[in-house]
Amino acid sequence: MQFFKKTISLAAALIIFSMSFLNLSQVNALDVPLPLDIHMTIDTVEIDIKDIPENRIVPVDVYLENCPGFLSMWTFFEKDSRLTFVSARPFTVVEGVGNVSSLNFLSNQDINTNIIGCGIPSGFYGKIEHTGALIKINVVLPEDAQIGEFYSISFSRYFGENSMSIDFTNELEDRCYESSFTQLNAGGILITGEIPTEPTPPTTELTYLLGDVNEDDSVDSSDASLVLAEYALIQTGGKPTFTEKQRLAADVNKDNAIDAADASKILAYYAMVSTGKKPTWD
Repeated sequence: MQFFKKTISLAAALIIFSMSFLNLSQVNALDVPLPLDIHMTIDTVEIDIKDIPENRIVPVDVYLENCPGFLSMWTFFEKDSRLTFVSARPFTVVEGVGNVSSLNFLSNQDINTNIIGCGIPSGFYGKIEHTGALIKINVVLPEDAQIGEFYSISFSRYFGENSMSIDFTNELEDRCYESSFTQLNAGGILITGEIPTEPTPPTTELTYLLGDVNEDDSVDSSDASLVLAEYALIQTGGKPTFTEKQRLAADVNKDNAIDAADASKILAYYAMVSTGKKPTWD
């Protein structure tokens, strides 16, 4: 009987231990480190075409959110092919961001001239802990930039599968490379401004006295003589000599031609004036 009791007790202990181990396994299975949800966003800069600086350099902010303190970070960016990275300082630290050493940059001109990497190392005082604008990407706008054009800047998967790498120290390492930077937003530069309209040239209306070809403020036989001379010149293949104002004054019958019919009407008009009648062109 005593042996039977001991056997039952041992079996019960084994069952309890097995259940405890199962529960522990379930806890461990559920206790997988959650992925980090770091947001890195590239700003979209709207710049009026008349406000483009003389050197045509425009900085674009890169924002960091929901990121634990880190020791260093490498991030790769890809620009619109019409933009140019500032060769001396393609990246600068945003004013007010603390504990950042001098930025590094890396490009491989043989692979892609539009992709460049930025290294962000911490200083001597521990980690970089920052939310908000972190660095600026400095690019040069093309000389022929036009209103309404958009020049994109985005994150780039340059080396391997990752757009970037980051050193959080060991305790976060298992949470970093699986899911960091999964929510990346591209940005760029948008050229704004009012499209200039071509000025309407002023209309200069010619004023003239119908029939007054020699412009002496009267209609007489001399005007008829000028019309006949111009008509004869044109008929013999000569180049017309009348100005636009003279041509309008000479074409008294409004048929868009200078000929003998106009000279006859001018003489008839002059005859009515000379005999005291009210002149008309009818």
